[in-house]
Amino acid sequence: MEKKSSYKTVLLGESSVGKSSIVLRLTKDTFHDNTNTTIGASFCTYVVNINELKAKSSNSGDTIGNAGSNNINNNSNNKIKSKNSNGDHFTFNEENYKHSESLCNIKFDIWDTAGQERYASIVPLYYRGATCAIVVFDISNSNSLDRAKTWVNQLKISSNYIIILVANKIDKNKFQVDMLEVQKYAQENNLLFIQTSAKTGVNIKNIFYMLAEEIYKNIINNKSNIDSKTTNKNIIDLDNEKHPKKNCC
Repeated sequence: MEKKSSYKTVLLGESSVGKSSIVLRLTKDTFHDNTNTTIGASFCTYVVNINELKAKSSNSGDTIGNAGSNNINNNSNNKIKSKNSNGDHFTFNEENYKHSESLCNIKFDIWDTAGQERYASIVPLYYRGATCAIVVFDISNSNSLDRAKTWVNQLKISSNYIIILVANKIDKNKFQVDMLEVQKYAQENNLLFIQTSAKTGVNIKNIFYMLAEEIYKNIINNKSNIDSKTTNKNIIDLDNEKHPKKNCC
């Protein structure tokens, strides 16, 4: 992945799963019980600072998304948890971080799409050309998880997106889905995974910290591959230098 000035990000999910509430909490740190239904799509931006991301990673001693626990929140007694289901523990060591001066900020151009069925045909227009996809479902509505899986399947056919599956409304404590099964699904499909509450604000920013971490990792890995290829091209074959090819005459 190459560095861009901004990264197009799309929110997908059934109507009323809390997509717009996630954006509202992220950008204005507020919540409304009665949020207007999105018509078509709405747009906003959000910036993650790499210095802040590095500090959070160092303080936690783990990936941003892991929140210091390996337990999945499946009922009201469990600890609220966010999880990077890829299992990657990317650390901002000096070798990688030395490149971050030119990657100071990662800007997300966020498209919040409508969840109603009648808008389903136009939603692909919004995720076309995107880097990231945030697929949201409501933990108290099993049908919304089925719909989220449909979006994941469509995304995987269309392009190579960074996809994070978001289990929202964990504040309700009315789990109608098996979160262990959801985590297994995320792992099998190479998805990031996190549990959130737009109402309380839990883990909302961590959605974008996890995406930024993944973008940063991909950029650094891409640069390392390019540097490696450049180095290999500059290697002189000493054996060939010692034994130049003879001309035919």
